[in-house]
Amino acid sequence: MANKLKSLDINETLGSITLSDGVTSIDVPRLDMSKILRIVKFIGVDGLKIYNGAREVLLNEELTRFEQLATVIEDLSEEQLIRVVAIILEVDDKEALKLDLNEVLDVLIVLADNTNLDKTFTQVRALAKKMFNVELPDFKAKMQEMFEVADEELKAEMSA
Repeated sequence: MANKLKSLDINETLGSITLSDGVTSIDVPRLDMSKILRIVKFIGVDGLKIYNGAREVLLNEELTRFEQLATVIEDLSEEQLIRVVAIILEVDDKEALKLDLNEVLDVLIVLADNTNLDKTFTQVRALAKKMFNVELPDFKAKMQEMFEVADEELKAEMSA
């Protein structure tokens, strides 16, 4: 007979990373539902505002993909760009901005190594199909396609 969960005494950290000073370490907390909901709210509220502001740029066919991306990113605040990492680490945006690039990447690697993202995306696609009869795109295939297009555009720009 299977054991029933009587409490949610769950390990709160996935791992830790050592900061670039070589001495200080920070824990990488697990991605619990509280953080997921905060990220979803950020994407749903701020993301929609960002998208609405960026839509015109993204539809401008006179710009290459790289120019579109650069223009959209230029309009974002540093706090908006780091917000998801701040939510994951349970720190405010200003603190998260103090991390260097390698430290942020280390946090994301620890998170990816300890989270079954393939299962998560498969479950989300299955749920969307069952609840809304909608086929969500295969994000891996879409990302590969996007990078192939961007690579071709970059090669064309460099040869011009």
